[in-house]
Amino acid sequence: MTLDRMLERAGRTSPDKYAILAINQKLTYSQFNDQVSALANGLLNLGLQRGDRVAMLLPKSVEAVIAFMGVIRAGGVIAPINARQKADTLRVNFNQLNPFAVIADPLYLPLLKKLFEPYHPQSRIILTGSARNSDILSFNKMVSGESTRSPELDVEENDVVYLNYTSGTTGPSKGVLAPHKMWIVDAKT
Repeated sequence: MTLDRMLERAGRTSPDKYAILAINQKLTYSQFNDQVSALANGLLNLGLQRGDRVAMLLPKSVEAVIAFMGVIRAGGVIAPINARQKADTLRVNFNQLNPFAVIADPLYLPLLKKLFEPYHPQSRIILTGSARNSDILSFNKMVSGESTRSPELDVEENDVVYLNYTSGTTGPSKGVLAPHKMWIVDAKT
């Protein structure tokens, strides 16, 4: 069992029940599942390969949950980044990750232009909201414009899906890897 398969199952068994309730947005399991699949297909169409890392610079939001699950459904590894870290720490995190893409709030574009883009020219920047220039990809267009059919991938419960950086209180922050299996065990307890 994998995280994305659990979501697919909920989409089939409880399609009209709410999966996400936010202040100004509600998504049923069916809607959530469709948006996760659309993002996964968009990332795969960009060339994401199994195990590729995708950094996430998003506040707690509906988009963050869709991004989290969409990267996982595409076979990638999601790596949330704390944008409040010092510039040197952010640069080190990005260099260690060497992400395929960064999914970010437009608020962080100046930071990405300075600390990320010059050192990772092959990586993609995907912004939530409406992209204002042609070299930036739009998360919203990807979620609304791609196929909602779940991609056929050979994802296993021991595949790494999450890379979380420690706070770095006792030294430089370090990335900690977690497979599907760990998340599934946590979900069941």
